[in-house]
Amino acid sequence: MPVTIYIGFQNAALTLADELNFTRAAERLKITRTALSKQISELEARSVSRQFELNEFKRPSRLLGGEACR
Repeated sequence: MPVTIYIGFQNAALTLADELNFTRAAERLKITRTALSKQISELEARSVSRQFELNEFKRPSRLLGGEACR
């Protein structure tokens, strides 16, 4: 079964991978941090792997699946 991933979700993931900061990524995308978080969650739910994880300082880091975003 093909997985549908919207371009907006991909753009959100690429921006977050570039910034590695939810607030700055959301500002670049001109959306709220909450909206960005929801888009990343939806992307991860639709894909076979998680793209990011939060470290102890709540900063995102790329996981193996997210390394393709670099």
